[in-house]
Amino acid sequence: MSLIRGGQVVNTVNDIFVKTVGEQSWQEIIADENIRLGGQFSPNGDLYLNRGDAILYSQDNGQSFSVIEGPEGEPDGSINRMRVLDNGVIYVDEGSFGSNYYTLNNGQDWVAMNLFLYNSYINVKLVGSEIFIIDIEYECSVTKVNTITGEQTNEVLGTFFDLYSPLFTIMDDGTVYFIIQDFFENQNNLYRFRFGEPLVNLGNFAEAASGILLSSSGLDLFLFSNAGYYIFDGANFVEYNYSGLPQSFTGNFFVAENQYVYVIVNKHRIFRSTAPLTAPQFITGTLFHNDSDDCEPDLLDNTLAHWQVKLEGEAYSRIKSTDSEGDFNFSVPLGTYTLSAQPINTNWELCESSFAIEMDEDNATLVQDFQAKALEECASLEIDFSTPLLRRCFDNYYTVQVRNTGPLTSTATTLTLTLDPFFDFISATIPYNQISDTEITFELGALAVNEVIMFNLEFNLSCEAELGQEHCLFGVLADDNSCENSRTEHFECQNNIGAFDPNDKRIFNESGVETESVDLEEYIYYHIRFQNTGTDTAFNVRIVDPLSPILDVSTLTMLSASHQYEYEINDGASLVVHFTDILLPDSTTNEPASHGFFRFKIKPLPEYGYGTEIPNQAGIYFDFNEPVITNEAVLVIQEPVRVKAPVDLTRFDVFPNPTEGVLSVVIEEEYHDRISNFEILNALGEVVMTGDWSTDNKLQVAQLPDGIYQILLREGSATIGVEKFVKH
Repeated sequence: MSLIRGGQVVNTVNDIFVKTVGEQSWQEIIADENIRLGGQFSPNGDLYLNRGDAILYSQDNGQSFSVIEGPEGEPDGSINRMRVLDNGVIYVDEGSFGSNYYTLNNGQDWVAMNLFLYNSYINVKLVGSEIFIIDIEYECSVTKVNTITGEQTNEVLGTFFDLYSPLFTIMDDGTVYFIIQDFFENQNNLYRFRFGEPLVNLGNFAEAASGILLSSSGLDLFLFSNAGYYIFDGANFVEYNYSGLPQSFTGNFFVAENQYVYVIVNKHRIFRSTAPLTAPQFITGTLFHNDSDDCEPDLLDNTLAHWQVKLEGEAYSRIKSTDSEGDFNFSVPLGTYTLSAQPINTNWELCESSFAIEMDEDNATLVQDFQAKALEECASLEIDFSTPLLRRCFDNYYTVQVRNTGPLTSTATTLTLTLDPFFDFISATIPYNQISDTEITFELGALAVNEVIMFNLEFNLSCEAELGQEHCLFGVLADDNSCENSRTEHFECQNNIGAFDPNDKRIFNESGVETESVDLEEYIYYHIRFQNTGTDTAFNVRIVDPLSPILDVSTLTMLSASHQYEYEINDGASLVVHFTDILLPDSTTNEPASHGFFRFKIKPLPEYGYGTEIPNQAGIYFDFNEPVITNEAVLVIQEPVRVKAPVDLTRFDVFPNPTEGVLSVVIEEEYHDRISNFEILNALGEVVMTGDWSTDNKLQVAQLPDGIYQILLREGSATIGVEKFVKH
């Protein structure tokens, strides 16, 4: 018998019986002796039967089958063991001392693992993007294979020649537990192993002497005997009685992922427990805007979306954001946790930022809310936009996102977008006013707290542009009551391209320019883009980005994206972005719509200084196909060529901004006599124009190429003021 989320498969002497989740009766599949090696369901309900020389695959519960060929070059009868690890993810091997393989795309491609395994007693599990294998005969070893990079890591834990019916399991987080039963010494030692940590002997447990199966569900560890079962609480095995199973029996045990127990007794009767081993536990809550500022809960208060909430416990760490209703939800094993939240910006503070939580058997669901109160009476507005690519002579688009993170509603919000001169505007997906060929305005009105406006700006990139030319888009938000720290300006520059890798990862700096270096304390802007170059629609896209340990996860902020998504940050830490039901068409059917992207920003940890390299790459999964691996985006923390100006710089304005030729500088009169000269720098930090200061405060910049610039006002060699402007 085999169990997985999709259903159950039972082999008898003559036939195979299957039952998917939700069905009340078993369906008989007449089969010959060649598929006596068993079968499994995948989580989505697809059925796989091991024929020995190939795998039979059914999407209609065994009504019809197609054939998945085994690894190329292997002889008939080579598939001894088959494990369906996830939708389209399969592990096979030849048996003792034989070859082993896995596929991520339902057998279209097989990847050789090249592991030397005894293979009599093994366990295989998919944990995130890594396949874990424990081989516990004679020489106990644990291997993990990174399906994104192909890297294999192996640890030999010891040699055990007196093993009898070894007990072992792999948890959902990759932790390995196994019991060594030494009958000569009357020892039953429980061991724990995690990669990066030494092997730990947790002690000698008498309960393990009667154990016939060590298993796990989620992060709960179970030990089974014929008379009852035990749950390991981190220090002891706590005994429980079976619910709905015979009081004493000899049989084969199977634990489903919903923690129900199935037992085959005397090889012909199947029992299922009437209750799960442990009820699922959840830590949930809501993040409220405490309008009264008294930190007293009030269910009539509004809620806050997009705030990060973190849950930490032993061997458990998750970060999620509150949803559109301000709610969060974590599914957790029993244990002790710290639940914390952080303000979305400096205009807020939390009444309590963290709570200690104890999840025990008496609490199936524990609710813990957060209260946040405003520090400023203003609206915090943010603008962000990007595009997957710019292609000459074709229609292109930017996805624009405007968001108000509070604490107040904005009043008369207006967005102005200044287009690159080579952008021929077509339309936008929300109402707009076209002021000129390069200036578009949007009257957004009042934006409530949490409100997000997303729309596409559509344009044609002129054929007159040179291949590889840089193009920029500039956006400014205006509002009557925006906070001083609002991110009301955003600009981004990209080069137009010809042929390119449609799945890649790029790095931008705070000036919106692609870069290979940032200064200390600066945000890194990562841009991941993807394209469905297959032959059919991609229903779901998942990106797994194992973040460098040099990066400060607490500073991660998600920005604009081409489609709606959800994300979480898991142990490791890995950023996992889910584009569920994206319905991304393939490039041969609809090339312009086959592209997607998302952006996020993050800072390096403060302890890393100049010269530090930060490599990063991601895996892009289209449905259950093999991942597409992006390039390795390498960044260096590097001191800029020019020393940053002091924090007490003189404030001044420039207009019109953007400008076509004349730039006027507006500065308080008392500073006029201090200014001796000026410099203008391009987006790469290169000096493109210098001159003596003129009392008419007007600079002729018509000769500059279109782009984004900085003007530096000088007093001798000292910089006393810096401001950005756009030339078009």
